[in-house]
Amino acid sequence: MQIKSYETSRGDNPVYDFIENLDIKSGSKIIKWINRLKEYGVQQLIKDGKCEKFKGRKDVRNIYELKIDYNGIFYRTFFTIIENNYWLLHSFEKKTNKTPQKELSIAISRYKELLLKLEN
Repeated sequence: MQIKSYETSRGDNPVYDFIENLDIKSGSKIIKWINRLKEYGVQQLIKDGKCEKFKGRKDVRNIYELKIDYNGIFYRTFFTIIENNYWLLHSFEKKTNKTPQKELSIAISRYKELLLKLEN
């Protein structure tokens, strides 16, 4: 599988823009785990506790959370799997134990938009 990333209608890439705005070591750690996703696959990362698939509501069932912890900071990258590709949707710094609804809503919105783009 390949890694692809959601792009806005203006051509921005929110996940990589987020990573570029971090310090080099934190950004490198996220990139390392994205590459491990590609290399080992989602099932292995789930087994290792580094990835989780959302359950419950229908609108989140196709969204996964890649969990990256570095220097006491918790980074999360939401992604989905479409047409044998991992599509990166959204990244953020997690500051609470529960996944913020705002961050999940962004990923859901981008997932729906991505589906529409790929249908056309």
